[in-house]
Amino acid sequence: MSVKEEVKSGFTKRAIIVSVVLTILGFIVNTLTWWGNGISLEPFYAGRVGSGIYPPYGLVFLLMLASAWLGAQGFSLQEIAVITTVTFVAADSPFVVGAFLQFIFAGTYLAQSNPNVGALLSFYPSFWTPGLDKLNIINSAWQGGAVVPLETILPYLTFWIFMAFLYMVLMLFQASIIQKQLVKKEKLPFPTIIPINELSNSMRKGTFTTLLKNWWFLGSLLLGSFIGLIASLNYILKFTTVFFAYGQFYMTPLANFLTSISQSTVGGWWMLIPADVAIFFLAPLDILYSIVIYVFLLQVVYPLVLLSIGAITPGTYPDWGGPFPWVPFSVYWVPLALGIWTIVMGYNTYKESISKALSKTSETGEYSDSLLWGGFAVTILVWLAIWVIFGANVILLLISLIVWLVYTLGITAVHGYSGTWVSVYGAGTTGMITWASGSYLGVYHIDGTAANTKTAWANMAATAITADMGGVIQQNTHQTWAYTSTYALVDSTKCRDKDIFNAQLLGILLTALIAMPFGLWVAFGTGVGKLKAWGLGSGANITGWQIPFVVSNSTPPAGYNLYQAILAFILVGVLMFLRAKFAWFFFSPYAMFFYSGMWLLNAGIALVIKLIFLKVLGVKSYEEMGVPLAVGFLIGLTLFATIVMGLNAIISLFVASPISVGPTGA
Repeated sequence: MSVKEEVKSGFTKRAIIVSVVLTILGFIVNTLTWWGNGISLEPFYAGRVGSGIYPPYGLVFLLMLASAWLGAQGFSLQEIAVITTVTFVAADSPFVVGAFLQFIFAGTYLAQSNPNVGALLSFYPSFWTPGLDKLNIINSAWQGGAVVPLETILPYLTFWIFMAFLYMVLMLFQASIIQKQLVKKEKLPFPTIIPINELSNSMRKGTFTTLLKNWWFLGSLLLGSFIGLIASLNYILKFTTVFFAYGQFYMTPLANFLTSISQSTVGGWWMLIPADVAIFFLAPLDILYSIVIYVFLLQVVYPLVLLSIGAITPGTYPDWGGPFPWVPFSVYWVPLALGIWTIVMGYNTYKESISKALSKTSETGEYSDSLLWGGFAVTILVWLAIWVIFGANVILLLISLIVWLVYTLGITAVHGYSGTWVSVYGAGTTGMITWASGSYLGVYHIDGTAANTKTAWANMAATAITADMGGVIQQNTHQTWAYTSTYALVDSTKCRDKDIFNAQLLGILLTALIAMPFGLWVAFGTGVGKLKAWGLGSGANITGWQIPFVVSNSTPPAGYNLYQAILAFILVGVLMFLRAKFAWFFFSPYAMFFYSGMWLLNAGIALVIKLIFLKVLGVKSYEEMGVPLAVGFLIGLTLFATIVMGLNAIISLFVASPISVGPTGA
């Protein structure tokens, strides 16, 4: 197929129609899979594989196959980029929908048995959640088999659709600004986008059919398909321990071995995740070396040393405790420090962008910087205004929001370098700083006693939402990291920046206006209490965030966090300086986010395979054999997730699903 280098726009009518149809199908199948089966895989179109959230490789491959067959009538690369972006960010909807709809159901229902939740109801605006006077409606939703009482529920649904839309747009504007640094200026590799870029480049160069004849590609496609089949059947036949995330295989013998030689001091998740191995294989060598060194030293060597010198007792896991709790250091404070230093390193980029915004200049194919910065500012102002009206302290609101946005920038950079699963711990960082700052501002009490004020509630509720409901929706693709990564499609597909922005905005609208009402319908019809996924009925945002420090006494966050924050800031800064100053210094501070043995296992395997290609077979072999190997494998894996798990979800509409797994695994 011959593809023109320049096309005016990929945001065409047919690309929009195909995107809408595919995304709506995704809403249906993915909700049935997550809410109905308790499996956090979005099989349409295999956006979530293993511990990472990856673009729909299988779908992209099928679109390119069809376009190659149709010739001039096929989709352009620009249109494929648009369809990819919409389905990637929007089809993965159950997490974000459940997170926001929980407010309609959980508060009133939980108030029946939890006095603390009942105390919160007095702080809520009338349109936040149905009150106890509408308990019959909430109970019917919990039991299922009910018709949505639209007239009663509409005010609450409308409000939370608006809040979800505002939240997602905030992430979109942030991503559209920071991509100028991470994608355009620094050109981070974004390993999760490399497979699509490889396919796109082959289409542009006219070598797509050659790729289809590459034995490394075809062999890995079959291998990926086989592993995808095994990963799917594992939920039915239980070959290994069944986890709620698709494509993860617990290495129980390895975990038992490490436990035995360490007197139970080495913990962590030891899972083989084939998709992660393939993505890590595409990541830079320095990242792989750094991950392996960092996790090996802290996950394995560190506890053994502590045990040998008597600093800990057998059976103690010195990850969250011990002399130096390295996991909270890695997940709470390193990403925040990375965000701060990323801004420092990108100072000139942001200065130039703001100058363009003030002068109202723009480049061809891009939305003006004034629109992006203006939209970002307006969204923030609207967000602040809403919560100030609800009673929040505006200074504390700003502190919380800035911390979250900086943390999000840091974790986006981690994803951009490594392609890894993103952190759910930014919620903890933001919450701790909100409490600490709020204590000095008089919103909370320094000793952790309940504040019992509307201001205390409003600030913690706002923080909980911007900090992803305690981490629940950080795993969703309506996030800064996901939006930013799609801009990495621009060069290979010759797509315009504004088309990517439009595609993301279309995905946001579909999620807010279609997925949320659909989720409401499923909730009333099936029953919130019968759904297997967490979030919708658990009220974790309420019990975990709005009760502590607001209506109940709580233990203040541990004091060591302040020192860890300072240490993270200094260490990340020093490492960034060393990397900028000395070409030989390979250790990357972006590897310091990684905190469990599963990354040591998967990054280690990827490193060994990559070294064989680069050092033994040569660089050319990596390009001609290694990359097609990884790309074909990921396509096969995601295709079978779509086929097998998608069929299971559809069949479960009519007969009982053969799959049985709860949110905690079994």
